[in-house]
Amino acid sequence: MFRMGSIRVNTAACVPISIMVIWTISSIGCNRDARTIAAAQLSKEGGVRLIYEIDTARMRPGQQVNVQRLTDVVAHRLATELHENRFVTAGPGQAVTVLITGDDPAEVATVKKLLAAQGVLEFRIVADPNIDDSLIKIANRTSGAARPQDEDASRANEIHLDLIKMAEEDKTSALIIGGNERARWTPIAAEDQAAAVKDPNLVTRRAADGVLQKLVIIGQERFRWVTNPMLATGPGAGHLAIAPDNQCVSRTGPGGVNELLVLISPIYVHGNQLTSARVGSDANGNKVNFSLNAEGARQMLALTSRNLPVQGRARRIAILLDDTVLSAPTVQSAISDSGQITGNFTHDEVKWLVMILNSGALPSPLRKQPVREEHLPPGSTL
Repeated sequence: MFRMGSIRVNTAACVPISIMVIWTISSIGCNRDARTIAAAQLSKEGGVRLIYEIDTARMRPGQQVNVQRLTDVVAHRLATELHENRFVTAGPGQAVTVLITGDDPAEVATVKKLLAAQGVLEFRIVADPNIDDSLIKIANRTSGAARPQDEDASRANEIHLDLIKMAEEDKTSALIIGGNERARWTPIAAEDQAAAVKDPNLVTRRAADGVLQKLVIIGQERFRWVTNPMLATGPGAGHLAIAPDNQCVSRTGPGGVNELLVLISPIYVHGNQLTSARVGSDANGNKVNFSLNAEGARQMLALTSRNLPVQGRARRIAILLDDTVLSAPTVQSAISDSGQITGNFTHDEVKWLVMILNSGALPSPLRKQPVREEHLPPGSTL
């Protein structure tokens, strides 16, 4: 059974949702009806304008900013029920503006909480001290992630086999998984081609133009320390702690934040593979029921089937939202296209999670608080 442990989402970020956005101008063209409604309501009731900037410090290296796409996703996230008092526009510059008509502080707080989360969902295997000892030793010596150098793909390296299979099936010049480049086909120098074709472990192919290429595995992080609210008290700065069940490793990270060590592998499940998330409940409490697309089902099946209990010992799978642990249940059986996120959640917390998951992750992270907040009196204009 795929069960969560007893863990609460941060209640400060979990609120009931009851308002719909007026769609962004940019997402549906110049929507005169939306502008007219927003202008009329602003003139009559006043409102609050929130300006959010992109948090470049939290962006991945090389990540591109698409303000238009970001604006659309923000609008979709805020569009939950049939109310027309939120208006989302792109700009100024690399920012997104949200206009909330009316004078309701609780509603303004709700919008802020909805936009505080980027909404990146991941399912990752938790490092096990009995299996991942060498990696844990590396993790104990670094404050960040371990990223090895790029290397030629080798059929003799078991770690490479999944990526080799996916790259050969993909047929493109670069294998992209979860928005990250994991492998790349590169030309082989003329003087090295004779030796390359004789190497049984080197992965090669002929490109459309006839050039001989080899597959290169892009160096990736091998582990990550993630925020772990499940741990009430950390082991202290500079120290690792083994959980009582000996199934995970934690530490006190920068700023005194408790952290859990998870493994980074090409076999994982991410939020873009969800097709739906739904509010559910049973005798055990509130839960989120989710379904995956075909790609996500394949990844979830691979992730869980490769980490089934061995000699009675079960591995844990961390369910992460924005690198924060929602829970870390043990993998008891293989699952594929559907599952549950359960825990000690209130109904409102589950509604918040469902809304975040269904709206999808923001393509670029926003600062957690608006950089400008303007209170507009009745009679104001757009």
